[in-house]
Amino acid sequence: MKHKIKILVLALTFTLLMPAGAACQGGVPVYDNTNFISFVKSLLESGKQTSQLLKTVKFLEQQKENIDKVNDVIKQLKAVQELANNNQRLFDIVQSDLREIFNSPPISNQKK
Repeated sequence: MKHKIKILVLALTFTLLMPAGAACQGGVPVYDNTNFISFVKSLLESGKQTSQLLKTVKFLEQQKENIDKVNDVIKQLKAVQELANNNQRLFDIVQSDLREIFNSPPISNQKK
């Protein structure tokens, strides 16, 4: 008798738990699919953002190169300007020295 009661209780337990288990399993995949779909959407959005970031990085690198080129040209222009200023000073010094030489007494006396 005890054995029959145990079997009956076990069968009743299986009978009661099976539909509940099936119902739970039916809901879990939908929930998992929803999470998976959300995950895929966020993954795609992240991919788009990453693509945009890569484009931005490439653009910024190009702009940095352009700025470096402009800085190099500015340095060259400053060097040319300094060279021109030095040449002008040298020209002024030579001109002044030549005036002094031409106005010196030995040269002035030879002209007369």
